[in-house]
Amino acid sequence: MLRLSSPHFKTLHLVRHAQGVHNIALEEKGEKPESEKLFDAHLSPKGLQQVSERRNQILESGLLNTVELVITSPLRRAMETSIGIFRGQEDVNISEDFAKANNFPPIVALEICRERMGLYPCDRRASISTRRTFFPEIDFTMVVNLTVALEAHMH
Repeated sequence: MLRLSSPHFKTLHLVRHAQGVHNIALEEKGEKPESEKLFDAHLSPKGLQQVSERRNQILESGLLNTVELVITSPLRRAMETSIGIFRGQEDVNISEDFAKANNFPPIVALEICRERMGLYPCDRRASISTRRTFFPEIDFTMVVNLTVALEAHMH
């Protein structure tokens, strides 16, 4: 019989993205969800504070030292949350060599982690080539190019 401390088990921690600007726009300002201003929404100032608080909790608990892999949605708010928590705000755009030397877990983007697919602008994302430019510390190799995938599905 396997015990929970067995190497055959992995512990999975789920973290939802912090508050995005689309949340404020929709809930407090009455913005329409169809607004293109909300395209691939980034974190709000409150969201950045939430990320900082969560990072501090994870650091204080020692959990950061046990994380082997971070999987994120390719939406900007999710990637900002992942990088902020598991790399630290000041460490955005650091090299992978630095990350490995400092025991930061790798961050991988997966399309299936998105809560919704494209009904509203806030749930659509920029191209992967754009994402690679702004988030070089994230591995996008497992994210399918949506245009190519849609074209293949149509034929």
